[in-house]
Amino acid sequence: MAPHPSFRLSWPSTLARLSHAPAGKHMPAGAYQVHFPRLDLVLSNRYHYSHEGCENACLSAQEALFIPAEHWTLPNWCANGEVLHILFDYARIGFSLVRSGPQGVISTHKESMVLAQRGSLNGMLDVMAGLCRDGAAPEALRFQGQALLALLQALYDEARDSQWQQGGNQFRAICLYISEHLYAPLTREDVSLRFGISTTHLSRLFRQHLGHGFCEFLAHARLDLAKALLRQGQLPLSAVAARCGYVDVNYFHRVFKQRFAITPCAYRREFT
Repeated sequence: MAPHPSFRLSWPSTLARLSHAPAGKHMPAGAYQVHFPRLDLVLSNRYHYSHEGCENACLSAQEALFIPAEHWTLPNWCANGEVLHILFDYARIGFSLVRSGPQGVISTHKESMVLAQRGSLNGMLDVMAGLCRDGAAPEALRFQGQALLALLQALYDEARDSQWQQGGNQFRAICLYISEHLYAPLTREDVSLRFGISTTHLSRLFRQHLGHGFCEFLAHARLDLAKALLRQGQLPLSAVAARCGYVDVNYFHRVFKQRFAITPCAYRREFT
């Protein structure tokens, strides 16, 4: 559902506390787990949830939960509350504002945005994941969380104004479609046909919104997904390549090293 352009998300500039969901292998039915990091920010009242090792955790207003990639949480919509869920996908950033009451979810508002440059944001997310992994002090997590939210608010305000003024709904849908089909042999012709537009118009959309072309966006999204999968250290290299749309694992190896100046195996060892 597309949000009305007069509605604008906002969130506090300071955090009272930031927690993180630990890694775990005992994911219950109904839990939420994805390949990218997430942040749950309580805007009002309380938010009840479960994570590995804790069946009844609770956050209050201006408290947040960072969930690294591949970690799970299970919301429990049992009380009055307003929670902003932020998903840092490879091709976009998704926002889901959930209002709940004693009987469950009352309403949900969703938005997403695509960024031309994500270097600073990706760097902050990597630092946050490292702090969680290394057991950093709560105050260090809180300060890093505040910096992340400040950057995100600035990016959101800039990107949202631009995308609404330029009619970015279709473009966001295209980016979402690509992010959900990175394993497939996507071409400009495939995506154009899927959305009923010409390849020329598709290329124009990418140039207009991101300043670069379809192929560059696809390559970046695939390699960002590869980095996330490698950080988990579970899949063999051939499976990582396949899930990112690379049929030839040797070609994937070359492209990854060319982009990041490090081999996939060496990158994985940094997180094991």
